[in-house]
Amino acid sequence: MKQSKMTTAAMIVIVLAGLSSCKKDDKKDEPKKLTCNLISANINSNKPDASSYTFSYNSDNKVSQIVYVYKATTTTTTLAYSGNTVNATSRVGGALTGKAIITLNSAGRIVRQENRDIVNDTIQAVLTYTYSASGELTTFSSQYGKAEPKVSTVASINGNVSSIASAGNVTLLEYYTDQASRAGDYIDILQRLQLGNNFYIVNKNMVKSQTTGTDISNFNYTYDANNNISALQIVNNGTTTDVNYQHQCQ
Repeated sequence: MKQSKMTTAAMIVIVLAGLSSCKKDDKKDEPKKLTCNLISANINSNKPDASSYTFSYNSDNKVSQIVYVYKATTTTTTLAYSGNTVNATSRVGGALTGKAIITLNSAGRIVRQENRDIVNDTIQAVLTYTYSASGELTTFSSQYGKAEPKVSTVASINGNVSSIASAGNVTLLEYYTDQASRAGDYIDILQRLQLGNNFYIVNKNMVKSQTTGTDISNFNYTYDANNNISALQIVNNGTTTDVNYQHQCQ
């Protein structure tokens, strides 16, 4: 449909008065940890194929609306939450253009997505996701209409998806093991543009490259003062795509 983990070191202020050994350990002097939300993603903003996404959040810090703008068309996707169910609807100029029902497990991961017909509300496609006991994605499948489901097998190493095998093709992923995953990493944004912050892949680290046969993509990141990702550069076989982000912190 039309889809930060942040750590700030706590600082303890120690005040020595005169020659005494008295120590002041006052929590009011500790800097406040910021909560940051990714609120926009601008793709190739200086090119003819430029597009943008804007994200709004509800009181539970879940994405409640995604506004996608491409050329003269604006698509607004609204995400409504009820228990473990998310109802997603997309509209262009007020006209309904897409509808999906998403089911989450107890960990908040997607286990089923039904894309439904906008006229008669019948199921057009079903996507299902299964997880290991530790919560890592192990398989996902997609079924369109009455066609046979297409199943992909997922392997993970050290908390990161390392390979995805589907229909004879294998995609390998490499990571920046010194960088924790956060909003705006390539795997994160692929999911966020479609479904907000409802995920089926949550990695430990930020993805560095993706290889499928001879097709290779490398991912380079720029950070802001709060260590949020401010820009993502995707280099795919010599072609570059630039994604610039804005975050709102409080």
